[in-house]
Amino acid sequence: MGREQRLQQLKQMLQEREEPVSGAALARYLDVSRQAIVQDVALLKSRGEPVRTTPRGYRYDRSGGTPKRLIAVRHGTDEIGEELMAIVGMGAKVVDVLVEHQIYGELRGNIDVADREDVLRFLSLLEAGGNNPLLTLSGGVHLHTLEADSEETLDGVERRLDEMGILLHGQGRGDSE
Repeated sequence: MGREQRLQQLKQMLQEREEPVSGAALARYLDVSRQAIVQDVALLKSRGEPVRTTPRGYRYDRSGGTPKRLIAVRHGTDEIGEELMAIVGMGAKVVDVLVEHQIYGELRGNIDVADREDVLRFLSLLEAGGNNPLLTLSGGVHLHTLEADSEETLDGVERRLDEMGILLHGQGRGDSE
């Protein structure tokens, strides 16, 4: 099978699945190396395909009409779990985290958590590798892209984060699509 055919199969496979697919599973299915999958995904992204890389694997982004909002928060590493659980508990999904770095500018990490199980998995990955979350680079200040089924849900999330004392004020509403 040639690369173009493999790219089409990879794209189709990701479009058909709701859940992320690991690179190892894709490599086995397409009978190529994990590195070939990394390169193929990079090619698909360069062609404008909305393939997202998440901690659980690759997924095709179907969020075109989903309400989104960028929120700014500030807290320590010990509050990550509480923050994420509050957001997903209100019915929203945390797409990513962004921090401003003095040298590199904006750094973004995909989180892709939508429920309690996702949050626990993310926290486990964070702790298992002894990794530092991005918020450590910015004194706890960071942004999240949130998605939800409605603007009202996003409003409720903002109110809850404000009650928790971690929402930064003055950023205005994010962009809704």
